[in-house]
Amino acid sequence: MWNIAVGPPRRAVFLDRDGILNRAWDRQGRALSPRLLEDFVLLPDVLKACTLLKQHGFMLVVFTWLSTDDRETPSPATLAAMNDILVKRLPVDRIEWCRGEASARSVLHRIAVEWDIDLSASYFVGERCRAISAGSACPASNLADAARWIVARVRESNNAPFLPEFRDREATFPAPRS
Repeated sequence: MWNIAVGPPRRAVFLDRDGILNRAWDRQGRALSPRLLEDFVLLPDVLKACTLLKQHGFMLVVFTWLSTDDRETPSPATLAAMNDILVKRLPVDRIEWCRGEASARSVLHRIAVEWDIDLSASYFVGERCRAISAGSACPASNLADAARWIVARVRESNNAPFLPEFRDREATFPAPRS
């Protein structure tokens, strides 16, 4: 059903932050968020991949997963600074913090209602996002491959008008503001 005020339901790509947008750190065999701001490094091609998805009409929603062990979680100020980097350098629409799958499912459904997102026409990229998915889980393990896979599926299903492919350009990131 369409919301007459905003048009047809929107499509979104839900992204794990750690390991999809930025480097995840291996601690005792587990991939975890960086604890320090200087360890927060965006992965290659994330700007190009996010731009491609935005060109095809997707909202980009980032999930930041917080450990239940506070010793593994960066300080609130560091988390905010990391997310500021994402907002300044990538065309993301929203960033959400979650502790566990139950919290994430609740956030997911709240976002879907608030932003009129059709979860069945949306995609989930990353190990943790796939665990809470209510749409299509993307099999790719990196965002560049995921973006190409999603765009190919959209074109095949004719769910969106054709938009020209994002041409290969060097991804340049603006320097963080001090």
